Parts: sequence; C-alpha cells; structure tokens
Amino acid sequence: MEQSLFPDYVKKWFKPVVLRYVQELNGTKNPLPYLHTQLTEQVFSVTGMWDTVSEQNQFVRADYIALDSPVPTKTSGGTSAMGGKIPKVGIERWLNEQQLTDIQTTIAIGGTEGQIVKNLFNHTKAVIAGQYETNEGTFLRGFSEGVAEIASENVGAGIRVDYGYYAENKFGANILWSSPSTADPLADIDRVKDKANGDGNSPQVAYLDKFALKNLMNSAAFKDRYAISIGNLGTVKPTPGQDAAVALFKAITGLDVVLVDRSIRYQIDGKTSSYKPWAEGRVVLAPAGVLGSLVYARLAEENSPVAGVSYEKADNYIQVSKFRTNRPSLAEYTNSQSRSLPVISNVDQIYTIDTKTVQA
Repeated sequence: MEQSLFPDYVKKWFKPVVLRYVQELNGTKNPLPYLHTQLTEQVFSVTGMWDTVSEQNQFVRADYIALDSPVPTKTSGGTSAMGGKIPKVGIERWLNEQQLTDIQTTIAIGGTEGQIVKNLFNHTKAVIAGQYETNEGTFLRGFSEGVAEIASENVGAGIRVDYGYYAENKFGANILWSSPSTADPLADIDRVKDKANGDGNSPQVAYLDKFALKNLMNSAAFKDRYAISIGNLGTVKPTPGQDAAVALFKAITGLDVVLVDRSIRYQIDGKTSSYKPWAEGRVVLAPAGVLGSLVYARLAEENSPVAGVSYEKADNYIQVSKFRTNRPSLAEYTNSQSRSLPVISNVDQIYTIDTKTVQA
C-alpha cells in the first residue's frame, strides 16, 4: 500500500468530506433514515465483546415509612443475560487506472477544485453508508424477530445474534390478520397491552410493516371502527386510507405508529440484490426512546496503522481509509471498517405479535 496519488487533496479534503457525509446520513433530510441510529446509543467496548443484562419488573414503587424505621427490601425480578463478540464489518471501493488518469487530466487542464474533489472522493459516502446499511439490516431483523441472522446476504462469515426476547412476550394472532372477515387486529393489540400492563410495562410505540398495516386496514372489525369514527352507519363499510388508519389506530390504542418499509441492498460476485430485514407481518410494541446500544470496539489497524494509508474516523466507530496499489494495475482504494453491532437491551419491555401465525 502507498499513499494516495493526490496527497495534497487528501490532506485538505478527506476529513471534511467524511464529516459532511456523516452529517448527511444522520440528518433529518436523509430520504432513508436509519432506525438503529435513532433507537440506540453508541457504547464503546474495551474488551471487544457485547453483553446486555435485562431484568423483569425492574421498577416497583417505594414505600412510605415512619421516621427512624428500617427501609423495606424488595426482591429483584428474573434476569437474563446475552452477549458475544462484536463482529467486524468492511466494504471497499476503488478508482481504476483510467479514472485516476481522468483526475490527473482534470488537474492538468485547470479543472475546478470542486470537480477534482468530487471525483477523488466519489466513493467515500458509499463506504460510510455501507456500514450504516449493515447495522440497519441487522437491527431491523433482530428488532422484529428477537434474533438477527445474517448469512446468505453476506460475503464472508455470517453472524447470528440472539437478543434474548422473552418467550412469554412473543404472541401470535387469535385469527390471522390476512383473514379480513374474521380477524380482529385491535383485539390482538389489546391482549398484548394487557400482558404488558400486567408486567408493569406501558408500551408507547407500535412498529409494523406495510403487510401488517394493510391487513389491519382491510379487516372488517377495523372498518367497523373506522365507519363509526366518521359517522357512517350504513351497511357498506369504507376502507380507510393509510393516514386515517394510523390516526384511528393511535386514537384507539394510545400507541404511536412507526411504519417500517426498508430494503437493504447487497452485492455478491458483482450481482446486486436486496432483502427486507423486517419480519413480514410482525408487530413490535415497545417503549418510546432508546432501546439499546450500538456497541463498538477498536480495530487492530487503529493500534497499528499502515504506512502510506490515510485514515479518518466517521461517527466515532467507522475507520475510513484511502490508499493506492500498483498490482495488478494502478488503483486507488477507499474502504471502511468497523467492529460494531446494534444491540437491544430493553428486552423485558418488548412484545411482538406474529400476525401470520395463530396463537398456540
């Protein structure tokens, strides 16, 4: 590895370009916002391991006691612990000999600095975003199922992460939500909320995909509730639109709705495909706010940097590198590496409904 063919531009622009793209990816104007960045907080792991311990019924009320009296001791709820090694994540892009020649020509003929910087750092956003995409896919799969298994969509070693969801907090539907004439999705929601309230929890948000929402909207029971809400007492019940359905759902259940509609693209042997990480038809009831951590660790290369390679850090945990090689031909690479993993920790407060499975 050797330093970039354009060291002066790298020295001047690499850091601000990385910072700019991190701001774009985390910004509210990002057309594909990342749920994992909203629902986790970054936590550094010295050991390179992740672990989480959750406790059922964590909070109970304090007692009023007489002055000078002993303080009552309360028993703790059951605990569960999960953990493992933080995996390494990496992606690389390259500028070939012709592209490098084009940049050299642009400089030689007096091209604008904006043109040069755009072409030289063209892959920087892609390698940073690639890290976000991986963590988003893992988070959404794990959040909806309790287990994130990434294998067929991956080049290299796959991973399996078990967040330790409680079996008693996993529900099916009384009647499949895809059976519009007989299903009652709101009754299923009430049943799960009752369980949560009995556990001392109060879900505030319902996360669901379009499959579940569409079946909810098309169910006769929900149409009846919608017709009453708009004063339609006729025999023909209208189907609400998405916005009206979400508003009615919130009014009845008291839950905010987050619609998860996300595809993750991946590439194997030059072929690009995509998958939806959210388990189809899954509804997750959870508290509002942060639900876990984005756990990260230092890379070996951070402790032993390679001569000639330019490094910048993106969003605390992503190492972005720029360097060139001359074998088998001249090329300049931009890559990103991290050891990172999104982890759900509040598992005692998370309840799931598989609307495609009848409750056993």
